[in-house]
This record gives sequence, C-alpha cells and structure tokens, in this order.
Amino acid sequence: TIEHRLKRLQSRASSDEIVADISTLEGLRLAIKASKPGQFSKYQRLVTLQKPDGSSSLGWSPKQAEDRLVIFTESLITLDFLHKHLPDELGLKSQQVAVLRGAMRDKDLMDAVEQFNKLDSPIRMLLCSDVASEGINLHHLSHRMIHFDIPWSLMVFQQRNGRIDRYGQQRQPQIRYLITESDNTKV
Repeated sequence: TIEHRLKRLQSRASSDEIVADISTLEGLRLAIKASKPGQFSKYQRLVTLQKPDGSSSLGWSPKQAEDRLVIFTESLITLDFLHKHLPDELGLKSQQVAVLRGAMRDKDLMDAVEQFNKLDSPIRMLLCSDVASEGINLHHLSHRMIHFDIPWSLMVFQQRNGRIDRYGQQRQPQIRYLITESDNTKV
C-alpha cells in the first residue's frame, strides 16, 4: 500500500503538502522494513494462539494428524510473511505447511486441498488467501480457523468460515478473529 501510494504521489510531487506526505511515507516504509516478527504484536498474538502451552491457546497441536489449522489473510504480502516466519516459530517442518493463493494453477490448488484433507498427509497448517474462501471443503480434518486479516465484507467471513463449518463437521468449529485496535480514537 505504501509503495503504491508513493508512486502515485511521486508522479505529481508539486506542492509542499505532497512532498511532506512523500517524506512521511518513506519514513513509514523504512520503519516497516526494519520491523522484525518479534515486534509485530498481531503476529505474536497469532503465535500465542497456536502454542499448546499458552493460557489463550486455541488447543491446536501439529502432532495430531486429525487436527488441522486454517489461517486466512487478505494480503499476499502477509501470506508470504506468515509462510516465511510461522513454521520456524512453531517448530513445523516445511512439508507441514501448505499455502493456497490465487496465482496457483487449479490442479495445484486442488492437490493442496486434497493433501490437507488426507489423514496420512504431513500437512498440519493451511495458509490461505481469499482464493480458498469459496467452494473448498476443509472440514474433514479441520475445525480450527484464524482470520489473521479482517476482510471488508462480512460475507467473506461467512464464506471463509464455511470452509470448516459445513455439513459433516464432527467437531464444534473454533474460529478466531485477530483485530488490530488503534490507540487513535478516530480510527
């Protein structure tokens, strides 16, 4: 978002106000690039939800083959961030985490879903963009879902939740929404 906004402003950098906005955005971009996962409170909350020893744990254990976890994001950059950092943070092997994103071929998407739904598959966690929010059955071995990013539309929540909250689900779905709260009362 910052990169796109900077490009738009730099193409018309004529007034002092626009130049000031560019400077502010460049500072923000540098601060974000310097941020580490340990400084990202929402990410740390996600990690806490998944660790079995935490008091606010979701109760998920990657050691249990019949207990899979689905995490949805809005942003592909966030999806890549989670895929890069989350497995190490949780002690997962690379083959225990699968990713569903819109740039994948249909065959690859369906293969990943099929593997996620197989008891003998090593996959324990599925990181998804909204490509997985409709028409995919993930309820066979999963009843836990986390919305890392909150979509603008409430219908998207229902569509995402419907991946694990379906006819045939044998366990009570556990769904968590990670909401960022601002200190700014106007936000």
